[in-house]
Amino acid sequence: MGTFNILDWVSYYLLVGALNLLVVDYVLTKIADLKGDPHRKFTNLERGLVLILWPIYGWVFWFNFMRGLFGRRD
Repeated sequence: MGTFNILDWVSYYLLVGALNLLVVDYVLTKIADLKGDPHRKFTNLERGLVLILWPIYGWVFWFNFMRGLFGRRD
């Protein structure tokens, strides 16, 4: 059993962030295509920010996604 060094932590952080970004970007692109609004898609700068700050963006996205999926329908 070895110890984690900082490069391992950064690698795992970016890997999980990239997987999260892949899902979020796919869903956002599909919604933009359905609505016919190309301005709703991520730019490369926004992708970089989401990759770095993925815990915040991921939590907000998944919270609202689940709330919309399982929320009350009035």
